[in-house]
Amino acid sequence: MKRVVASLFVVLAACADATTATTTAPAPTTTTTLVATTTTVPDLPVVLEDCDQPPAPFSALCESYGLLVDWHVDRPVDLQVIAEAARAALREDLSDLPTAAPPRTLFCAVPHDAFGPFCDDLARVMATQRVDPKALMDRVVTHAIESALGPFTYYLSPELVKGFRDNGVVGGVGILLDATDAAGSRCARIAPSCPLRIVFVLEGNPGTEAGLQAGDVIVAVDGTPVDGQGFAATASKIAGDETGEVTLTIRRDGQEMEITLTRAPLDFPTVEYGVEAGRVAYLRISDFEEDIPVLVWEALEEMEGLWGTMVVDLRDNPGGYVHVVVDVASQFVSDGPILWEVEPIQGDVPIDSLGGGLAKEGRDHDMASFVVKIPQRTRLGWKTTEAVLLPKN
Repeated sequence: MKRVVASLFVVLAACADATTATTTAPAPTTTTTLVATTTTVPDLPVVLEDCDQPPAPFSALCESYGLLVDWHVDRPVDLQVIAEAARAALREDLSDLPTAAPPRTLFCAVPHDAFGPFCDDLARVMATQRVDPKALMDRVVTHAIESALGPFTYYLSPELVKGFRDNGVVGGVGILLDATDAAGSRCARIAPSCPLRIVFVLEGNPGTEAGLQAGDVIVAVDGTPVDGQGFAATASKIAGDETGEVTLTIRRDGQEMEITLTRAPLDFPTVEYGVEAGRVAYLRISDFEEDIPVLVWEALEEMEGLWGTMVVDLRDNPGGYVHVVVDVASQFVSDGPILWEVEPIQGDVPIDSLGGGLAKEGRDHDMASFVVKIPQRTRLGWKTTEAVLLPKN
């Protein structure tokens, strides 16, 4: 069995005082111009401004708005719903946030006039509870996005984003986490009805070395229970700065135990391949990151003409980029659609095969069959590749 060696660089971008998304996107193109207005709540005047040059505490809100308007899958987003969710965040318990003296005047930069009442509420909170504005706005953005847009969209501050890889793997330990309820719906916050579960453990990394297993339920991190905590914040706490130790309390087969892991930079496996007796080829695809199409091509090129049945192993594959899935699937499908994207305006848009694949009909092998190995919990990349290959059996 051979292993194609690759250097894997995964980047998540964040502005110094702003938000980030789980994918890197160009600067937003949608802007809204507001007429500056001034109102007064007890002891704190409020100046309503637009997002052209927002004060640092409001950068997260302004940039999150731009990303949602330009890139969210369910755009156009309902701004009124987000604005009301932001106001609701101010009614939550804020006692855990750091304090600061309120400004003489609150310059409240918001992306839309629907947020006007939010600015008045914010001024009251800052005047009466003296909460640090940067920490408060991070809390507001987190709450508003999680509650208004569902569990598949959440805000990661620059501090939290460091703990994730693009494929969702938690840095420093090498585990993929999920929090879903009994109906299979994703949860933004961990609860007894929505436990934090390890989906898979990346082979050859601290998680496997410490004995973590897929199916383990994490109930505490360094002695602090995870119930009620945000999914992203908890994953980031586990990752830390990818150094030192972290102790996880897990539940396995009804028993709780503590496991201490020594964090380390992750070693990502890549594409493995080979041809066994009986012209049976084996191709393991570890993820769908940017380097995978070239590695799959090289593997298929070396095995060309030597196989009749291929086992495509997608186990422990955490997913990745859609365009990479299309590129890989095109190695096996000569033409026609690989998948359809559902666009808000255009509707179903087919994404066709790129053609020129090394494992399609008409090559030296007989395309006798494919065997696709996948875990029970599947993601887009696995399901798409499975759907492409299985009809060719």
